[in-house]
Amino acid sequence: MYTDTGSPIRFGDGELRFGDGSPAVITPQLPNTFPPGLNLPTEVGFVTYSIEHTFPGPGQYIISYLEANRNEGVLNIANSVNTTFYIETEIIIDPFLGCSNTPVLLVPPIDKACTGVAFFHNPGAFDPDGDSLSYEFVVPKMNKNSDVIAYLDPNTKTFYDRIGLNYGTANEAGNGQPIFEIDPVTGTITWDAPGAPGEYNIAFKIIEWRKIAGTWVQQGYVIRNMQIIVEDCNNQRPELEVPPDLCVVAGETIEFDVFGTDPDFDSVKIEAFSQIFSINPSPASFTPTPIRFQFLAAGIKARQTLTWETECSHIKDQPYQVTFKIT
Repeated sequence: MYTDTGSPIRFGDGELRFGDGSPAVITPQLPNTFPPGLNLPTEVGFVTYSIEHTFPGPGQYIISYLEANRNEGVLNIANSVNTTFYIETEIIIDPFLGCSNTPVLLVPPIDKACTGVAFFHNPGAFDPDGDSLSYEFVVPKMNKNSDVIAYLDPNTKTFYDRIGLNYGTANEAGNGQPIFEIDPVTGTITWDAPGAPGEYNIAFKIIEWRKIAGTWVQQGYVIRNMQIIVEDCNNQRPELEVPPDLCVVAGETIEFDVFGTDPDFDSVKIEAFSQIFSINPSPASFTPTPIRFQFLAAGIKARQTLTWETECSHIKDQPYQVTFKIT
């Protein structure tokens, strides 16, 4: 769980349910932590709560978490401070489908955007079992089967009218209406471009698929809530230079540079998120480390190097995805 460290409210006193009729578990209050590998934004903390649970047998279960503490002042949710926070995950226990782990999401669900500048975000998801993933937007919920009240998509016209932007030309190029969409295959969210400054909440579903006897079978899903903070920035968007997709033979070493530039020559930070950095044996590296902001000037680019000595044990049906982020 990602938390607001500027608030005195701590994670806890929420209801964790397993969807099998067992009593709800009331989560304890836990302090914020700041894992160095997450590179969290300012005033953002991280809390982990672990518990073991045994399900009664095969079946379809909705694991859910309900908590009273949602941020105040969210623009696209009515009365957000008095709206409960709710997330859920579906797991399917079926001996004929085999074991299944839920997707892992590596990129924190808190990001910043600028009014009038196209915004991109990818959750950096992968499936430990190699299952395929698909993505779709859903309305954030305040309880099981209950959507939050008066939710509006972030590209709704009212958020542009309130600051005097022409909705018909409010995209970054100034030649069309703003769009807000998620790629169903890669999971990349595109908002071209944000309007009124403030905080927006969105939610999306990540669905697992496994091919069995030639047919794609759904294995469950995870729902992620995300916060996007839009600021009225006098700033142009930085750019990444990333090589095209690769196909290599197991045993070969992959090595390439990722470059970052900025039209304003602001310092930038390049991050990478992927399963390959934690794979065992022979994980990949992204150097230099620790990741820091790098100085830019005319003719000087930021640079990070990805290196991975692949092995036969790394072979799998689905490709490995690496998400690069420049800030």
